[in-house]
Amino acid sequence: MKTTIATAAFLGIASADGLRKGYRPSNRNGGLSSHGGNSGDHANQNGLENRFNAWAARYNQESSSAADWEAKLNRFGNSAQLVDDTNAKASGSDDLRLELNAFAAMTDEEFKSHTGLAPEVERRATSFPLRHHGKGKGRHLSHAAVTVDHHADGFMHPVKNQGGCGSCWAFAANTALEGTIAKKTGTFPGRFSEQQLVDCTLRQNQRNIDMFGKDYGLWGCGGGWMSIAWDFQKEQGIMMDADYPYTSGNTGTETACAHDYNKTVGKVSSYH
Repeated sequence: MKTTIATAAFLGIASADGLRKGYRPSNRNGGLSSHGGNSGDHANQNGLENRFNAWAARYNQESSSAADWEAKLNRFGNSAQLVDDTNAKASGSDDLRLELNAFAAMTDEEFKSHTGLAPEVERRATSFPLRHHGKGKGRHLSHAAVTVDHHADGFMHPVKNQGGCGSCWAFAANTALEGTIAKKTGTFPGRFSEQQLVDCTLRQNQRNIDMFGKDYGLWGCGGGWMSIAWDFQKEQGIMMDADYPYTSGNTGTETACAHDYNKTVGKVSSYH
């Protein structure tokens, strides 16, 4: 039986693909940058390199040359320093703590390329109007530190992997919806289809316009908005990931919309 679903403000976080396996050049001298010659410097450098190699093996990273390896080691060192400094300050249960993830050695340009965010979407995202709210002013994208662990509560899946497609908006929309339903019903969350959203809301796509009678106006792997994802689910219905599995993380692009009304499991009734 189909159900009517309302979604609230759960936060969805999408991860992305790992990198490649580490490359350790032979007969290499020097370190991250210029270091002194005492044993402490060498010990710190060796410790960082061991940490980098372990991280590179975990995320399947490789380098094309000794220079590339050195550059990644430098960026990794900066990321590791940020993580260590932040965690050293954390004492209370609500304090921010960080971990090194798959992006620890990426340049800013590599990260932007990996997420696939279209320039037009990025410009719109940074041009949201500021709004007054009480004594503060902002976009309401953050809150005072409060620990609410919906994964520990059983209302979220493990962190999902969007891969090489800028579909974070679809993952965020579905994770919020899945968590809302799970919390409301006291059950483990279902797994809705991100691929349905990526494919079927794609802008200027005649197949989609013919199927739904409108253009939802999103950019697929180039970015999008959660509110429009929920609009689509409100009007057209929600399919399960098992019936419409995610492939764009491997291909980096959208596929033809394969929406099937007979396999929808419900609709969004409202959101805020």
